[in-house]
Amino acid sequence: MVLDAKGTVERLKLLFDDTSSEGSESPAVSNGRKRLLSPLEIHFSQSHIRPDFQDGHSVVETAAAMQAPEHRERLAKLQPTDFVSLEVSGVPVGEGDWWLLRPPFPEIEVIQWRCKLREEDGTLKLDEHGFELYGEREWYTLDNRRLYCLQRAAAALHPQIVRCVVSVIQQEEGSCREFRKFRTHDRGRSVAIGHRDSPMLPRWSWRKEAGLPEEVLTAGSTIAKPRRRTPNSGRGQSHSGGRRGARDDAEDGGHSIQDFVMNASIFILVY
Repeated sequence: MVLDAKGTVERLKLLFDDTSSEGSESPAVSNGRKRLLSPLEIHFSQSHIRPDFQDGHSVVETAAAMQAPEHRERLAKLQPTDFVSLEVSGVPVGEGDWWLLRPPFPEIEVIQWRCKLREEDGTLKLDEHGFELYGEREWYTLDNRRLYCLQRAAAALHPQIVRCVVSVIQQEEGSCREFRKFRTHDRGRSVAIGHRDSPMLPRWSWRKEAGLPEEVLTAGSTIAKPRRRTPNSGRGQSHSGGRRGARDDAEDGGHSIQDFVMNASIFILVY
């Protein structure tokens, strides 16, 4: 069963809690904290995941259970006029329908990030000048096990349009140590499943699962970082520019002494 446009709007309002009982906007939606994204547009931040969740449930079994009808819902695409009363980003627009995933766990947190590029052995990739290379700004998550389950469910429906609810982390919130320690050699396009010390871990890639060729990734680029100010920067320097100004002042002082001696000699010869 596919909900029509009106039913889809009401369903999304209820899902996102767009209005409270008093009619006020939900802070999570009005601040852009929640939105819809395709799980296939989100990438892993680690090269492998453990086979179980913290509560002991198997990751693979949870992913398989998400194939059940109660974990997905078919909704109608919307028209621009349908968004008058709906403030949700990522809703498919046009004709036809799409799938909304309803996982048995909370929504994952995502961030737009430029991760450092790494070789197969985990070492950083550098350009010819020795500067670190970064990928494009893309969607990443730290909730890698949950993303695996979402991607499994979305890949099973490919090429149909699939969305899931995510919680967006802003850049300043993502400046923590966890987000700066990405460990993925293919920019999160695949992930190994199992314990790190296990030999020959099975590796998941939604493109391989869907029978698509591997994505061609860009060579990456460097990031221009602002120059750090030293504790003594700006102190004891003239407005003419640091050391150069000091050197100019010394040269001007030398010329002043020479002029004084020459003027004194002329004064003695004349008088």
